[in-house]
Amino acid sequence: MENFLNVLCHGRKLQSATKSLSDEQLLNVIAKLENIINKRVEKRLAEQKAEQEKRLKIQQIYQQMEEAGLDISDFQSPDSQHMSPKNRQKRRVKYLYLDNAGEQIKWSGVGKMPRVFADAIARGHDIDDFRVDQHDTQ
Repeated sequence: MENFLNVLCHGRKLQSATKSLSDEQLLNVIAKLENIINKRVEKRLAEQKAEQEKRLKIQQIYQQMEEAGLDISDFQSPDSQHMSPKNRQKRRVKYLYLDNAGEQIKWSGVGKMPRVFADAIARGHDIDDFRVDQHDTQ
C-alpha cells in the first residue's frame, strides 16, 4: 500500500507507471478517482450539515430552557443518585445467626437464604428466632 501511495503521489513515478496504459484506460482511472473524490466530499458535507443542525437544535433547546426559567440541573432526578450502585444504601440486616465459633452470619431477608439459616430451619428453628430486633444488634 505504501508503494502504491508513493507512486500515486509522485508525478514522475506515476507517469512511468502509467506509460503502458491506453488513453481509454487513463480516462477510466480518472473517472474512478473523480467518483471516489465526489463521494468523499458529499460525505464530509453531509457530516458538516448534520453537525450544524445538531448545534442549532442544541441552541434552540437552551433558548427554550432559558425562556422557561430552567437550568440543566432541573433535569437531574433527585432519585438518580438512589439508583446508582455506588450511592445505594445497603439493606438493613434483619436476621443474625451466631455459629459455634462466635462468628456472625447476617442476612437482610432479601435474596437467597444463607445455608446456615436454611439448615437451622430444617432442624426445627423458626426464622423469627434469628430476627435482629430480638438480639438488639445490627
